[in-house]
Amino acid sequence: MSNEETMPVQVQVFPTDPVMERTENVALIRRHNEAVTYLRHQDCAMLTTLRDHLKENIRLHKILDKINAEIDRLKKLLKTPKPKFKIMLVILAVVIAVVGMLLGSDRNTTLYYGALGIGVALIILAIILKVNGNKKWQAFIDETNAQLAVEEENAINAQKDIDEYWNGQVVPFVEAIVPDLFPASHVLNYNAVCGILDIMTNLRADTIKEAVNLYEEMLFRGRMQNAFKHMESSLAETARNSARTADAAERSAAANESAAASAALTAASAASMAASSASMARSASRAADASVSASNAIKDAANRS
Repeated sequence: MSNEETMPVQVQVFPTDPVMERTENVALIRRHNEAVTYLRHQDCAMLTTLRDHLKENIRLHKILDKINAEIDRLKKLLKTPKPKFKIMLVILAVVIAVVGMLLGSDRNTTLYYGALGIGVALIILAIILKVNGNKKWQAFIDETNAQLAVEEENAINAQKDIDEYWNGQVVPFVEAIVPDLFPASHVLNYNAVCGILDIMTNLRADTIKEAVNLYEEMLFRGRMQNAFKHMESSLAETARNSARTADAAERSAAANESAAASAALTAASAASMAASSASMARSASRAADASVSASNAIKDAANRS
């Protein structure tokens, strides 16, 4: 066996420079932070674009809602009842003419012709008002129908703008970000997007995933707080109801006690009246007995004499 085969291989180890190692670590941390900052800026830009798309979609829907509200108002106007014929003027004219004819003893009297003239004048006035009313009503109907046609056309155009914007801008953008970056549960929720963007803008999270988790935690805490508030209000309402029930029971017991006292007083009064009646009956009986005795004594005296 040769010496070359038995000699171990020696590896020379150089001492590590602490300064160089620290410098390399600081450089790695700096590059990592720069990468995180860059990705956060990219995510914030993506969220800002998504927020703007959703905001524009909300604005378009508000325009459509206003147009639909105006359409509903115009349709209600078209259902307004048509003005009725001035029948009261005609009735008044007939009444005046009849009264004039009944009170006028002769056709040449002033009362007869005056009443007749007033009646004719009122009938003519009713006809004129009817004609003018029909013209104004028809003009109102025509104008309202024209406005309704314009608003319905505006509604069609507004819905078309919504569909074009949604299918042309929002849907492609959402389809591009949902698979990798954003959860589908919040992607079309304007408030959720604004909340997640606010978390990342305030540097409370470095990635969308962290921001989503923090946002959902905030929602959970909000729901729990609302549940506790509702529970507290329910308990307070239950306590108030119990207090009102106890107060009502106390008032009922007091009323029952008062009724019992009144009943006892009435019973005592009835007993007193009964005793008085019995005493009066005994007195009457004694008086009757005395009267009978006196009568018998008088009869005896009469018999002896």
